[in-house]
Amino acid sequence: MEILEELKRYSKESFCNDIKTLSIADRNLQVCTELIIDMSSYIPSKLNVEIPETYKEIVRKIKDVGIIDELLEQKLQEIVGLRKTLFTCTLM
Repeated sequence: MEILEELKRYSKESFCNDIKTLSIADRNLQVCTELIIDMSSYIPSKLNVEIPETYKEIVRKIKDVGIIDELLEQKLQEIVGLRKTLFTCTLM
């Protein structure tokens, strides 16, 4: 998370034009996202609730069972979707 916080100082143009920075961001986002998904998948499994097939559905499920509120669900949904955004940036 500290590394991702440091990357906030880049402008979008600088960020998207620096392959090393993109690589660092991609890997760190992947690790953070996987941690969120692993934790989100673990909760329904312990509650004997069906685990959805997609990452976004998993986040929605933990909100539906009352583990997180709508605001946190929205933030987690954005995090889960960040890899798609980062990939789009590399195509610019």
